[in-house]
Amino acid sequence: MGDDTDGADFERYATDGTGSCPTTSEFGYRSWTPNSRETVTIDAPDDATALRLLADAYADSGSFEVAITEYQ
Repeated sequence: MGDDTDGADFERYATDGTGSCPTTSEFGYRSWTPNSRETVTIDAPDDATALRLLADAYADSGSFEVAITEYQ
């Protein structure tokens, strides 16, 4: 899930769609790095359900990009 810009640091949270939308305390997957290069990997997601994402501003503010890549 994308790169942060403008020096901001966003934490990314995701669920594979089988539960509710992610929050900062309840999630299926989470990014965690000491810098702004965040990645969330979901192995073998349920492709019959929606992917749900949350970006939370951990430090500073700014913009970010999200890229979703699917491998078969």
